Amino acid sequence: FDLFLDVINQGDPCRPAPSGISDFSADLNSLIRVYPNPNNGLFNVRIDAGRRLKGDMVILDVTGRKVFTEAIDAVGLYTNSINLSQFAKGLYTLQVRTAEGNASKSISVE
Repeated sequence: FDLFLDVINQGDPCRPAPSGISDFSADLNSLIRVYPNPNNGLFNVRIDAGRRLKGDMVILDVTGRKVFTEAIDAVGLYTNSINLSQFAKGLYTLQVRTAEGNASKSISVE
């Protein structure tokens, strides 16, 4: 994660929020399916983009540590089986980052 601290003094004009990871795309998010969820660490990711999808897929644990990363360059349908069974049970966040925007899904490993 990129963290920013922007000190604003009284009377300073408001500044726009930084762009980047915060560029959430509801359209992209609606195309992503994680199943089964919850799971035992073995699950599938399916993105039915209907167009070229180029970017990165990252999975973070609850502390923000990357536990999985993969470049995505697919046309139409992207599918991948992922195994996180070697990691602790708990909540994980799947992030898909593209030039058009970013999306995320929660994953529960039980």
